[in-house]
Amino acid sequence: MSKRNRLFLLIGFITALGLTASYDLEISIMLYDESKTNTFGLFFAAFGKLPATLIMVFASMAMIVTRNKSVTWVNIISFIGFSLTAAMGSFLTGFIPTQYVEIPFILSLITAILLPIFSFIVCSKIAKTHGKQLCLAATIGLIFVFLQMILVNVIKVFWGRVRMRVMTDPINEFTPCSFHKF
Repeated sequence: MSKRNRLFLLIGFITALGLTASYDLEISIMLYDESKTNTFGLFFAAFGKLPATLIMVFASMAMIVTRNKSVTWVNIISFIGFSLTAAMGSFLTGFIPTQYVEIPFILSLITAILLPIFSFIVCSKIAKTHGKQLCLAATIGLIFVFLQMILVNVIKVFWGRVRMRVMTDPINEFTPCSFHKF
């Protein structure tokens, strides 16, 4: 992509961000529907976190497969840490959607159990030929997911941008993007 195209893309992104920021409350009210009749909003509420949780599981399994096994204590600590991260991501993947849509408990449980197993099998096959690239991609994935979680929560807490489902009176409690509470 040429510099000129990147500049146009950046200007277009900033313009779109500026235009939509002034209608932030209206867009949020349109997407968030307490009666759960807005299929579009309900879909993204239920499944919007899945990319991050799937990255968590897959990247954790990739780190388990490619971990340093030569130093015993590093091997044990990394195995425990990445196993816990994979378990957390797996259960989030299985059970977060149940907050918004009715999914049988057994299906969520099966998803939470089979996802790390499937990820481990796939990562084991990839690691045989591309171990270093897999480890790098997994590291970037985990860093990205955790930074994204931290950033979103910092914005929610320090900016005063609580989620729509938490608000009792969205019209009066909503904080516009241009208003900072630092």
